[in-house]
Amino acid sequence: VLSGREAPKADPFFVEAEQKAPRDPMQVDATFVNMMEKDANLLWNAHDGSKMEVGSIKAGEASLGIQTFDAHVFDVQIEGKTVQVIKIDRTKGEEQKFEIRQSASSETEDNGGSTDKDEL
Repeated sequence: VLSGREAPKADPFFVEAEQKAPRDPMQVDATFVNMMEKDANLLWNAHDGSKMEVGSIKAGEASLGIQTFDAHVFDVQIEGKTVQVIKIDRTKGEEQKFEIRQSASSETEDNGGSTDKDEL
């Protein structure tokens, strides 16, 4: 905490450089919306087979936004059970939205890709 002094200002060179940094062409801004009545956990399936928790999403249309990349696979779990599997497909756009819903068969669902925000 700075007492009695003004907070340091961001260096304009670095701010400008960050704003002009090229976007990775495989990057996707993904938003996951929980349409279920229970909280959900989002796990990323790493290339080595491990699963890493990305975050939790409260029940009732709460959302979680992340930056990820083409071909990344995520498990959506509710109470420890995988209810949906989502694979990122960059060809569907750089901004994508996924609704978490219970599949009709109550089995793991692989949506085989993604849905653009404009399609929902």
